[in-house]
This record gives sequence, structure tokens and C-alpha cells, in this order.
Amino acid sequence: MGKLEKMLKILKILSERGEVALYQLSDELGVSKRSVQRYIKELRAAGFPIVRKSPRSGIYRLEKDLSWEIEKLTETEIAVLFALRSALKELGGSFPQVASSIINRLLEAEEDVVVFNLDLPKKLSKHEEKNLSRLIDAIKRKRKITFTYRVYSEYEVEAKPYRIVFFRGLWYLIAETPKGIRSFSLDKISRLKLRETFKNVPECIKKAKFLSPFFSCEEKEIRVKVLANDIASSFFKRKQVAKEQRLIEERADGSCIFEFYGNSLEELENLVIHPWLLHIKILEPESVRNAIIYKLEEYLNSLNTE
Repeated sequence: MGKLEKMLKILKILSERGEVALYQLSDELGVSKRSVQRYIKELRAAGFPIVRKSPRSGIYRLEKDLSWEIEKLTETEIAVLFALRSALKELGGSFPQVASSIINRLLEAEEDVVVFNLDLPKKLSKHEEKNLSRLIDAIKRKRKITFTYRVYSEYEVEAKPYRIVFFRGLWYLIAETPKGIRSFSLDKISRLKLRETFKNVPECIKKAKFLSPFFSCEEKEIRVKVLANDIASSFFKRKQVAKEQRLIEERADGSCIFEFYGNSLEELENLVIHPWLLHIKILEPESVRNAIIYKLEEYLNSLNTE
């Protein structure tokens, strides 16, 4: 049983039984009492109000008169909680109050009333779990890092770590290198080391409302206008899939014209164009439309030559 599973099991036990002794949690999880206390400390930091029955008691319970510190979910190393925070944050500016209300009601609800089909990550290896924990620590303490990164071959990276991003089942580090702000896939990072501290985080990172592995602090912005069929239009009306998107025109057949804005073509390709290619027609700019056509022709030609 991995660390994530143990922490979720603690929540499940407390939710089901009300009050549980420390030694019972230790026995059921097969770990030391000290480990259980460490897991509980991390769950508290994530916003879960686990309390002792009395100051010196070894009995814990999950307080349902909740005062959630939802904003702290960004600092937890629990993948499910991170994904849940990202999903709920899309509800808008009143996120903390809305999320608190939802979670309160879920704790009181019967089992299986609500099911979250989140894009959960693959199970992290012990090495990846350790890297995730150390990266979060480095971000919180503003510590520079060095690591080996492998794509086609290995190379060394020195960087200032700024954010961890969960995107389509994978974890990414957003960090600043001498070549600018880059993203790095967690599973390709090895030999991670913490270095000296740094002072400032760029304002563009602090103010960013939308983070993806394709995030950039560059001032330039790319716009793509598409005609979406009724299926894609229905989805785009309900969910924001890019940093910024605008509904330009609605048509009688259910199709719509949208404009999507991003920091790079790569960002819009991965967030909008590739996932919805069969349901959209690129109207502007012509250069983007031609680039997609070229890639599709290359792909079709590769199929014919094999």
C-alpha cells in the first residue's frame, strides 16, 4: 500500500467510525504510530480537520463542523486532493466557499450519492513520490534545484521551481531555467537535489489563473478562431478549455464560432485543437490551419508507407 492509499484509508476509517485510536490506525495500516502521526499532519495541512478527542488523547476524529482551508490544497503532495482542488476551482471566484459547502454535504451524504470521475494519475513509483514531495518542499521554501532530465538523452538542468501542475493524468514541474520558464514531466526527472534559496517568483506565475505544461510568461498571445459543431459547442459553452475563450456567434444548427487565446500554438494545439479535431474547423489564422493540414498529411503518408 503506497503513501497516498494509506492517507486516503485514514480518511475513510475516520469518516466511517467517528473516533479511532492511534494504535488502531497503526495496526490497520501496518506502519508505525509516528508514520500515522506524520500522515495526519499532512492531511491537516491539506485542509482536512482531523482533531484529537482531547489535547493529550491518542484518539482522533474527523471534525464535521468544518473550517476548511481550501487554499492550502496547493501545498499537499496528495494527488487526489490536488486534482479535486483543480476541478472545484473551475467553479469560479467564490471557490473556497462553494468547495467548502460541497465537501460538507458530501461528508453527510450516503455512499455513492456523488461520484468524482477525475483524471487521476497513474500510481507513482516510490522514486516519483519522493521527487514530488521534495519538489513541493523546494517550491514552498524557494530553493533552487538541479536534476537530470531525460527525453531522448539525459541532460542536466538547474532551475527555480515555481509550481507543480497536474495535467491529463501526469505531473509536471513549471520552473525557470537560464533559457526561460519551462515545464518538465515528473517521471523523467532523476537525481534531484535542492540548492541555495532564491527570492522572487515572477508576477506572471503569481497571477496566473490558468496553468498547463505549456504555460509561458511571454507577453505575446496567440488567437485561434474555430467553427465548432453542436457537440463541441455544447462542451465549450459549459467548460473553459483554454486560458481565455469567447463565444463569437451561435448558429441555428447548434454550431458556434469560438475564439481561443493561449501563450503559444503548442498550448492551443494540446488544449483545444488535437482533442477536438474531428469536431472543429479552424477559421483563423490561415497559418495555423495550414500547419495542422501539413501534420495530418504527414501522418497519413506515414500510414501508407508502412
